[in-house]
Amino acid sequence: MSALKVQNLKLGFRVKRGFLQAVDDVSFELERGGALGLVGESGSGKSATALAILGLLPMPPAEIVDGRILLDERDLLKMSQSELRPLRGGRISMVFQEPMTALNPVLRIGEQVAEAIYYHQQVGWKEARKKAVQSLADVGLPDPDERARQYPHEMSGGMRQRVMIAQALACRPDFLLCDEPTTALDVTIQAGILQLLAELQERLNMGILLISHDLGVVAQFCEQVAVMYAGQIVEQSDVRSVLQKPRHPYTQALLHAHPGAQERGAKLVPIEGTVPDLTEPQQQCRFVSRCSQKIDGCSERVPEFHDGLRCFLQDGASDG
Repeated sequence: MSALKVQNLKLGFRVKRGFLQAVDDVSFELERGGALGLVGESGSGKSATALAILGLLPMPPAEIVDGRILLDERDLLKMSQSELRPLRGGRISMVFQEPMTALNPVLRIGEQVAEAIYYHQQVGWKEARKKAVQSLADVGLPDPDERARQYPHEMSGGMRQRVMIAQALACRPDFLLCDEPTTALDVTIQAGILQLLAELQERLNMGILLISHDLGVVAQFCEQVAVMYAGQIVEQSDVRSVLQKPRHPYTQALLHAHPGAQERGAKLVPIEGTVPDLTEPQQQCRFVSRCSQKIDGCSERVPEFHDGLRCFLQDGASDG
C-alpha cells in the first residue's frame, strides 16, 4: 500500500540569534485511506513539517539537518525542485492555513482551480476549466459555474475554505496535508468542512494529515494522533487512547485547557509559562519549566521517544 513516511526529520531556520531548531527528530507514517492528526500549540513545528514534505520551505533561511521523507520509498528530500513539481498537487496536495492569503486575490476562482488541472493532467484550458467547475461542485459549493467566475473577496470564509479543498483535490492526490483547515470558522461550518473531508477521503482513498491545535477537532476525524511540543513529538498513539488516558503531561494540559473537556461552568486551566528558546541547545526535557509533574532528572537529561512517549514518566502513572 502507498505510504508517506517521515523519518527522524530535523530542520531549522537561520535567524539573527543563531540556528532555531524548529523540528527535531520527528517521525510518523501515513498510509492511503488513513488519517493522522498532528496537534500542538502555535510554533510547535507542525506547519514546518508539512511544508518540508512538499519542499516548500525557503532555503535559506530554512535548512534540513537530517532525516528522510519517503513517498513509496523515494526520498523527497533528495529530489530537485523540477522532480518535486509533478508530485505537488499530483500525488500530495496541501490545504493551507488561511485561504484569504493563500488564494490569489486578482484571479478568478475557476482559474486558480483549473491551473493545477491544466499543469498536472496536461489537458487544454477549456477542459481544465470544466473540471475545475466540477471540483467546486464536488466540495459542495452552490452554483459552481457562477462561483468559478468570482474573486476570493466575494466569498465567505467557509466558501473560500471549500475552494482551497477543491484546488487541493482537483488532481485526486494520494495524500492531503490540511493545515488548520477549520481555523476562524464557526462551529457549524467547521463541522461541515470536517464532514466534507471525511466523505472525500473515503471516496478517493486519500491519506490525510490533519494539523491542528485542537484535540477536539482531531478526535472527530483521525484514527491516530501525534502531539508536538517545541519541535518534538512527545506522545503518539491512537486517538481514543490519547484522549481517554493521556500519558504526557503536555497532552494532559492541552486537554484541561480545551473547553469541550471541562464541565459546564468550570474554569479552563491555562498552560502557564512559555516554550523554551530553541536557538539554545536543549539539555533537558523541553516541557520541564511548565510541567507540574517533573521528577528528578527532568532538568538534567533529554528524554528519548520510547513506546509512543517522550517523557521520564514512562510507566504512565498519571492518568491526567
